[in-house]
Amino acid sequence: GGNDSERAQALELAWAYQLDPYANEIWFAKGRNQNGGEGKLLIMVGRDGLRKIAQRNGLDLDCDVVRANDTFKVTRGSDRSRVIEHSYDGTDEARGAIVGAWAECWERQTGVQRGYFFASIAEFRPADVNKHTPWAKQESVMILAAAERQAVRQSTPLGGLLEEGEDALVNEAPAAVVGIELAPAVEGVLARATQ
Repeated sequence: GGNDSERAQALELAWAYQLDPYANEIWFAKGRNQNGGEGKLLIMVGRDGLRKIAQRNGLDLDCDVVRANDTFKVTRGSDRSRVIEHSYDGTDEARGAIVGAWAECWERQTGVQRGYFFASIAEFRPADVNKHTPWAKQESVMILAAAERQAVRQSTPLGGLLEEGEDALVNEAPAAVVGIELAPAVEGVLARATQ
């Protein structure tokens, strides 16, 4: 779907971020409006695309899934960075149910932490999970991706892009809330695409 100007907008953003739609680093879809009809153009960046953007910006990423029986503690260091203590033994079953996932980004050369996020399973797991969604069979992968995308978002400029998984939030939101705040450079891309 989509008209010529929406396709041009999507391709120009893919070019601007140097993300490959054929490698599923970025893709395009139409959202739904409140009446169930076709809504706004959604420009989605996948996990590989996020990691590519992070690496290009000189960032490294660390992350893990937290389960009910894990030892997990986050404290603030004197430099205001977060210090993560996470340990566990045994199988996933012995570790218990998934409670969330954490991710952090730091500058490769300086070691300075640029982003941290803890994604709670209660907050990120969609209400309408069925056997056909990745959340039904890959819950740990999905919650880890949620933590990663938020940590990378804190660390890098991602104006105009939605991360994988945010499309459901856009479709659930009322039309007045759906708008995305875009960086000035991205606004310029969009203005050229609609001409």
